[in-house]
Amino acid sequence: MYLNKLSLLLLAVLLFSSACKDETKRPSFDKDLLYGRWDLSQAWRSNRPIETLDDLFYEFYKNGKMRTNFTLDMTPGEFDYSFDGQVIEQKGGGDLVYMVDSLGHDKLIMTTVFSNYPFRLALDKTDTLSINRQ
Repeated sequence: MYLNKLSLLLLAVLLFSSACKDETKRPSFDKDLLYGRWDLSQAWRSNRPIETLDDLFYEFYKNGKMRTNFTLDMTPGEFDYSFDGQVIEQKGGGDLVYMVDSLGHDKLIMTTVFSNYPFRLALDKTDTLSINRQ
């Protein structure tokens, strides 16, 4: 009986300790890969493919400015932004937060919530621009 209680206690401690581990640590991406112009290749709203954002673009500059037409009326605007290697925070124009899922030399995949809808955006780098723009 004593051995069963001890075994049960040991099992509970092992299960509890394994449940406390951080298994979902997100990768951090190189900020220099973000700079340039990105054009939409695919978009999903609420996990369904959509085609209404065909002309969507983002431009990221080293000076902390970005341009995009991901606005309510799809009119391009310039905004301040920050990027910590995982999250892009757009400041102004509705303050959006983008979670970066993947960032490479020619592909950017990120998710956000816009107008209460979840979006997943896959973008291709089309130009390195004048990324040092002041």
